Amino acid sequence: DAVEQLAGLAGMQVPKSTPEEERKYKQQASLYDLMDVVAKWYEQQLHDSKNKKIIQYLKERGLSSEITQSFRIGFAPDDDRALKQFLLKQGFKTDDLIEAGLFKISSKNKNDIYSFFRNRVMFPVQNFQGRVVAFGGRVLPPNYGGPMDKSAPKYINSPETSIFHKGRMLYGLSRARKAIGD
Repeated sequence: DAVEQLAGLAGMQVPKSTPEEERKYKQQASLYDLMDVVAKWYEQQLHDSKNKKIIQYLKERGLSSEITQSFRIGFAPDDDRALKQFLLKQGFKTDDLIEAGLFKISSKNKNDIYSFFRNRVMFPVQNFQGRVVAFGGRVLPPNYGGPMDKSAPKYINSPETSIFHKGRMLYGLSRARKAIGD
């Protein structure tokens, strides 16, 4: 309303959204909600009593519990069914899980999906407004439950999506806003 009033005072017209733009906006809003729910779920998994070894690993890497909480660091367990079931119960659709880059379609069974991130320490990537738009995942060392053969890539990142563009995003930028302003 304020924008329309100011535009009217300036003798300008506010462009109206097309139905396609409205649909895209609603889908993106749903993806932001989905990514925040997933970030919270990963955080809960990290603090589950069965994952004390992973918290110990983070502490050995110099990450205090304050830093872990501040950066919303989490853990993606190896069992990808748990996250899928949780998200479907929350009302999210399978297409949204794929669109967000969280799940991939199985090459063995086209009717099944699997989690992109498994058995990794998770770092949420936030946009400039502080909304979670993607994740980075670090593999665990073998003595903390990681793969013995070291064939897995050390880090993997979310694929590009409608809310995440790798070339336009810098990890931690939303946290640096005050320093940038100063």
